[in-house]
Amino acid sequence: MTSLLLIVSFLLHAILLIAIYQLYQQLQQIKQTNENELHQMIQQFIAEIKEENKHLQAQLTAQSAPPNVHEHHQVKDESIVTSYSKAAPTLPTQKAKPMNHVDSIIELTDKKCEQTEVSFEGKVLQMYHQGFDVDQIAKQLENGRTEVDLIIKLQSY
Repeated sequence: MTSLLLIVSFLLHAILLIAIYQLYQQLQQIKQTNENELHQMIQQFIAEIKEENKHLQAQLTAQSAPPNVHEHHQVKDESIVTSYSKAAPTLPTQKAKPMNHVDSIIELTDKKCEQTEVSFEGKVLQMYHQGFDVDQIAKQLENGRTEVDLIIKLQSY
């Protein structure tokens, strides 16, 4: 009787080990297909971006630049220099009232709060979650459709 139970136990262990091995192989296969799909998608987006870049370069070369562009920039730079020298700040004659430690901390935190800005990816994802489609997002943010689509698809993984 004991030998029969041992044989059944060994058979169950063998069956379970085979099942675990098959599940492991299926998991590895799924991971590999996901990686391949992601790699193909990125390659496709890279190809689309290259096409857009070629199109943009063709448009830029088709447009002719004004002949006196360099002279215009030079004059503009000189006007900036003269306007800056005219508006140079003068040193105050009275000393500013010294701030205590709490006031300086409050001022620094106010400046940091004012400087907070949402990144491009954040704007894209926010608009996508609000229900805008890829073309609308690209148009409103003045960026390429493939770049917006890539950000959205990579976020979903």
